[in-house]
Amino acid sequence: MTHRPDTLENAPLGRDSAYPEQYDAGLLYPIPRAANRTPLGIEEDALPFVGEDEWHAFEVSWLNSRGKPIVAVARFRPI
Repeated sequence: MTHRPDTLENAPLGRDSAYPEQYDAGLLYPIPRAANRTPLGIEEDALPFVGEDEWHAFEVSWLNSRGKPIVAVARFRPI
């Protein structure tokens, strides 16, 4: 599948995929915000708003120093 970041038509989102054994940056699929802002008349160099990205990880787990499994939810925001 060819990834075209200017459209969601060929995006891997919501499709079956192989489960990788290790991290693979090639699985990342960028979605430019300009594709949705342009039809609204919003120019990238004159945004009428401010904001930041925030990511949620709903399945974070690890073993503590005594080997006990810990499960949590994480939220990531830029500093």
